[in-house]
Amino acid sequence: MAAGCASAPPSAASFAPSPSYREAALLSDESALAMARGVSQLDLLDDTDDDAARCSCAAAIHAYLLLGGDWLAATRAQGLSTVPTHESMHRLQERLYELADVDGEPGVFGGCRPLFDEAGRVVGWQRKEGDEVHRVFAELGLDAWPLYGPTEANLFDREAAVHAYFAAHPGGALIAGVDEDMATGASRPVAPGTFANHYVVVTRRDGRWLRLDSWAPLGADTLHTMDAEEVRSLVFQSPVTLFAVALATDQAR
Repeated sequence: MAAGCASAPPSAASFAPSPSYREAALLSDESALAMARGVSQLDLLDDTDDDAARCSCAAAIHAYLLLGGDWLAATRAQGLSTVPTHESMHRLQERLYELADVDGEPGVFGGCRPLFDEAGRVVGWQRKEGDEVHRVFAELGLDAWPLYGPTEANLFDREAAVHAYFAAHPGGALIAGVDEDMATGASRPVAPGTFANHYVVVTRRDGRWLRLDSWAPLGADTLHTMDAEEVRSLVFQSPVTLFAVALATDQAR
């Protein structure tokens, strides 16, 4: 799957920053979800220019935080401010993007393919040539792997695999490719045979399915409750790769 968001930041009036938005505003310390919530991949910084293509980096950071990752360790490793503000989050997104984008094309390519045995059962996976998204995961100390159905015939019937992941990683995070409407910020299912243009994070809290979507106006709420149809089409039966994520020190699958 490939995800690069867009070639330029949106100009629609609906993406205008909130009048109260400030890059220096502190992020919530109430919880990891509260810290990630409300953080857009777009910014008002004059010296960053990859906002439109940073969805993979935003999603990976959010997943890292939801899994209990150490914010101080992540920012110190990149020589950035450890104060959790919108600006420091955006600078971490930008740094990760610069490290991952080796092909010079907008966005971070994430590609992998399943491996089958002679009976058509899924027995593993491998990265496709040119994969960049695992560079982002590695920089944050994340282990990521694709979730598939059990056989080639039902490769994208992954409901059981998703439930097994969350049973092993309560409060964990999935990184899903979607077809993002860049004008409205709506996350739509990817049509079979096409590529995703955006990454979002999917998690579960108190029995609810939630989506964190960084393609949002500055100051807007980026957390969305998913209904059953969204879960089915964006997660259980999406025809593009769905990444499960864990901290590299916690690789139980």
